[in-house]
Amino acid sequence: MTQLGEALSERHAIGAKQAKFRAEYQAQIHPWYSGPVHIGVIYVVGLTVIIWCLSHMQHATWEWLLVVPVFFFSNLFEWWIHKYVMHRLVDVFALRAIYDRHTRQHHQYFTDNEMTVDATREWRIIFFPWRALFTFMALGTPFALLLGWAVNPNAGYILMVTIVGQYLIYETFHYCCHVRDNRFVRHAPFINTIRRHLRELKRVPAAAEVYRALVRSALIDLPSARRKELIKMLR
Repeated sequence: MTQLGEALSERHAIGAKQAKFRAEYQAQIHPWYSGPVHIGVIYVVGLTVIIWCLSHMQHATWEWLLVVPVFFFSNLFEWWIHKYVMHRLVDVFALRAIYDRHTRQHHQYFTDNEMTVDATREWRIIFFPWRALFTFMALGTPFALLLGWAVNPNAGYILMVTIVGQYLIYETFHYCCHVRDNRFVRHAPFINTIRRHLRELKRVPAAAEVYRALVRSALIDLPSARRKELIKMLR
């Protein structure tokens, strides 16, 4: 019961190191950055694409069953990105940037001691950059065109609706993990479970991953061949 109570509780005991990192991160945010504009672009673009696809569908019936496999494989892709890109240093410009933003920034900004934000400017550390949505849509478009050609246009539109819809759901649920405890996040199905799960992931077992991240960051200036050899050993 004690462990369950700890899992359900929300802690706000930020340490000096975490507070310093947060202050430094916030100081680097562009003065013109706006949290509401940031998420506004994401949701307006995403919902516009969904509505556009739905408006072009004609009497879809069984095609809606495609939501299940598309949603499954989209989640599988998200898991792969998380495991092999966000938490493993791949020394390629774009992939390295994703790793830096997630492991070195997001996982220092949020710990089990302080998982929440206090201001909309901090939404920058929660939500993906707006270009991420366009990237996922670009990756999904060839599959939608192929499915539309192989099956029918409804199938292609439903694939895009599912991909974009899942992205917006992901962002919404993730945001709910980093807001202060309230009646909604405490009782909403799935959201309350995800909040507890994420908080537990950031407890003591996460120390090994933090250690690996810190060591990898120290290897950046080594010769490429030696760096890759040592990174492989860390895995």
